[in-house]
Amino acid sequence: MDRLAEKTNVNELNATQSRLLALLAIALFGYIVVYEFPSPREVDDGAERLVVPGLNPATVSRVEYASTNKLLAAELREQRWQLVKPVPYTANETVINSLLAVCAKLRTDQTIPADDARRLSDFGLDPPRGILKLFQGQEAFELRVGAISPLNDKLYLQSAGEESVMVVDAGLMEQLPTRPDGWRRPYLMDLKNLSYDQVEIRNSRMTIRLAKATNAWQIVQPPPPKRGDTSGINQLLESWQQWPVFSFVSDDPGIALEQFGLDKPQFRLAFAQGTNEVFSIQFGGSPSNMPHTVFARLSGSSNIVLAASQHAQHLNEHYWYFCDPSLIKRYPDSAFDRIEVKGPEDFTLVRQTNGIWRAEDEFETRMDPQLMEHFVNQLTSLEAVELAREVVTDHAEFGLDKPLHSYRIFKSGTNLNGGATNQLVAGIDFGKSEVDRTFARRHDENAVYVVERGALLGLPQSLFQIQSVIVWNFTTNEVQSVGIANAKTNQLMIRKEGGRWFKRISEKEDEEFPKLETHAIEEGVNRLGLLQAIRWVGRGNARFNAYGINQSSDRITVYLQLPGAEKPVGRTIIFGRKPKGRGPYATFYDPKFKDWIVFEFPAGLYKEYIVPHFILKSE
Repeated sequence: MDRLAEKTNVNELNATQSRLLALLAIALFGYIVVYEFPSPREVDDGAERLVVPGLNPATVSRVEYASTNKLLAAELREQRWQLVKPVPYTANETVINSLLAVCAKLRTDQTIPADDARRLSDFGLDPPRGILKLFQGQEAFELRVGAISPLNDKLYLQSAGEESVMVVDAGLMEQLPTRPDGWRRPYLMDLKNLSYDQVEIRNSRMTIRLAKATNAWQIVQPPPPKRGDTSGINQLLESWQQWPVFSFVSDDPGIALEQFGLDKPQFRLAFAQGTNEVFSIQFGGSPSNMPHTVFARLSGSSNIVLAASQHAQHLNEHYWYFCDPSLIKRYPDSAFDRIEVKGPEDFTLVRQTNGIWRAEDEFETRMDPQLMEHFVNQLTSLEAVELAREVVTDHAEFGLDKPLHSYRIFKSGTNLNGGATNQLVAGIDFGKSEVDRTFARRHDENAVYVVERGALLGLPQSLFQIQSVIVWNFTTNEVQSVGIANAKTNQLMIRKEGGRWFKRISEKEDEEFPKLETHAIEEGVNRLGLLQAIRWVGRGNARFNAYGINQSSDRITVYLQLPGAEKPVGRTIIFGRKPKGRGPYATFYDPKFKDWIVFEFPAGLYKEYIVPHFILKSE
């Protein structure tokens, strides 16, 4: 009996709950019918209409949004939005423009007449959750924002002076601010809309002032004035334009600054137009739980914000960080056509009208185009890594009273009398070297800089380093014979009519090579006649041993019968060691320099022709 009674009570409870749920469903359906679906008398001729007819976002001059305990107001000033309440601040133009665009296109899905909308509290409009005001010329549009519909897809609005209630898309709520800082630009500064020509940085070590004139930056403090790294400074300013703010901490001008480390700021960054400061920021400490951020205080409205600290590291740099490190700036080709080099070997290069560079020597030595381009690029991209001393009274200390190496570039022209003249464009001197660094000086400055020693060693100090890579040029028809030799033996190969090749057996006997080998020797000699160095390595025989060149080295001597010569002229190549993966070192005697030149021999020519046919095999 107890079990039956218990089962009866459970059934009665379930039935009661079912009736309650049914009643709630009927009530919800009735609400939706009344408030969510239009009836013939609720809709104006069944057509959608604009919520704010005549609204033109381009002519709106002020926007206000008031909600519980907050009022946000922004005004259009000089074609940009500026927040004026709760405090002056750069506005987030994207957010405001997006709101205006949505309002201009917003349409009513349904209008609930005044008779059915007497209880405004049912629609969240008594009081409204927010009031949006748009000012356009002499007109002011006011929208009272109510509640979200039960299905969360509609929003109730009411225009000022109207008793009816509009039902619109709930997407409007996404455009309305939910926080007091909702309309603030989420970046630390807006430099694109700030007029300034000076930037001042203060840190614990120094004050640095940058000044801009004719699109170029100078470091004017500390004195004397120095060339600024215009490109680098502009990039830095561009990055500051996107310096993110994570939160807006306080707008209270009387708040205690000690808690933010702003009573004694670490850094100060200021922007000025002439002598008038237009904007400044002080930087304090970092929250213990957010070390990647820093507290910053903005001038004008005493705003304290929490910003990313990564950009603040530049404020602690030495002034050299902002200086132009270039020693000879990268000039266009048309800016100069003459280069003078002084050092262990003095030489002068002149660019011809066809763009080819030649030396001013008795041979008019032609420069290799690629090596010359590399040289010019190296010279005009030289950068200092350090400022050794800014004001120098005695350059002898740095070996710059009598430079060890000097490079000057000139632009040729004519003077008033029609005579040729060379105008100095730029120049650099190199002095003493210390392990991996070398002292240098620009021709137009007193300061002494430090450059990496490798930068100096990368510049040509001898003409052979940039001369044409053509070792020599002759034809097979000019070849009389080829001698090949090593420390133990030698052999002479004779070329006869028809390109036939013979091995000299004795003074009276020659043995013809097989046909296939004859073709290979002929092709090998042809390629030797067009020989080009892969790269120039060194000059002189003092370091032959370093390249594996000695008395036992393999050598080839090509004997040429040149027009007007009484006897054959020899051209000799001596081979040295072969670095892994490259061609061997080789040397030849250059009559221009009256010296031996070491170069890298082409690996393919060496492997395919020299080794099989021009190197004597050990017995």
